Amino acid sequence: MLKKTYTKIMAAALATAAVSGIVLIASALKSTPEKTLMKYAEALEKGDRKKIVKLYTPESQMFYEGLSIFMDDMFDYPMNVKARIVVDEVVYDDGKGSAEVSYYIITESKDGGEVDVDYASTSMVKSKGKWYIDEGF
Repeated sequence: MLKKTYTKIMAAALATAAVSGIVLIASALKSTPEKTLMKYAEALEKGDRKKIVKLYTPESQMFYEGLSIFMDDMFDYPMNVKARIVVDEVVYDDGKGSAEVSYYIITESKDGGEVDVDYASTSMVKSKGKWYIDEGF
């Protein structure tokens, strides 16, 4: 009798742990405006234009891909900076399909020097469950 109770308790504990794990993993993978901007900061720090462009809306991606021949001349993404974004406020529209995000972007020269702090805001849109930076194209 004690063995059956112990088995039921263990089964319930394992089931609870499995469900909790799935919920945690799902929430970690869920796209948010904040996570998109963190990915932007990482790509900016690496000077990775391709990753930066992938964070823009599909319409903007097509625009930038069309201009890819001229990208090096048109866009000066710093490669020697540490970049960090601190989100100040996210204001969603009623349907939560778009948002206006205000944030601080902090860049620091990797060769030990200048720190620059800017306050900015950007429009973001959600498409097929993923948040994108809206460049307005």
